[in-house]
Amino acid sequence: TKVPFLSNDVCDVLVLLLDSGVVQEVLSILQILSDDNYWKSQLIASKVVPSVVKIFESQTGECLASAIKVLYNLSPLSEAQSYLIASRCISKLAPLLSDAKLAGDIIGILHNLVFTEVGRAQIAETSGCISSVAELLEDSCTENQEHAVAVLLSLCSHDTGHCDLVLREGIIPSLVTVSVTGNKNGKEGALKLLKYLRDLRHIYSEEGRPHYMNVRCEMPMRQESLPQERKPVIKSSNFFCKKIGRSSKPESATLR
Repeated sequence: TKVPFLSNDVCDVLVLLLDSGVVQEVLSILQILSDDNYWKSQLIASKVVPSVVKIFESQTGECLASAIKVLYNLSPLSEAQSYLIASRCISKLAPLLSDAKLAGDIIGILHNLVFTEVGRAQIAETSGCISSVAELLEDSCTENQEHAVAVLLSLCSHDTGHCDLVLREGIIPSLVTVSVTGNKNGKEGALKLLKYLRDLRHIYSEEGRPHYMNVRCEMPMRQESLPQERKPVIKSSNFFCKKIGRSSKPESATLR
């Protein structure tokens, strides 16, 4: 959508109007502005991020979806990430990952935040967050799978203590499936995470240290060179990717 000429103080006015009775109209405007490169920085300077996060608890339906879309559009920017982390929005977003209409934007936000140390800590500490992210590995939307893999890979590769939390969700069969049927980035990320977990288990075994990785980690294909890092998520999410049922978790197996 082409943004018409607006004065720079319009962002401050819109932030003030979030406390009025025209929240949906304001959020619709913010959604358009937040998708424009020029207005992104203006919105962040007007502290729109904490203002939008603040109204989460009082909004539902279209208002909630618009608010999350605004945050998703801004989340690739480091300044917005600082506000998102400071507002502890992850604890508000995590319970909404089960909503198929919201999951795409929420997992996109988490994908951007997980590459910060505090973001990883908040994701790991938020009750039910890792479990909800793991469920998206079996989502019918390959883009959601891709983001979920990236979040889990970053958690595990930056802190081995997070591996325990991740593996408790029984993700190995889902990772193997994504490595075969996912999109390009999803396949590469799944293979990289499978290899990382396998190698970590071997290190623990050689050192004689107790480990929690009593899971099977089958590599479905030859490991190729994989990208080392990723750019911020800026591609629009598919709002209507339908979730499919999650298979039961295997209790245990053995890593090779």
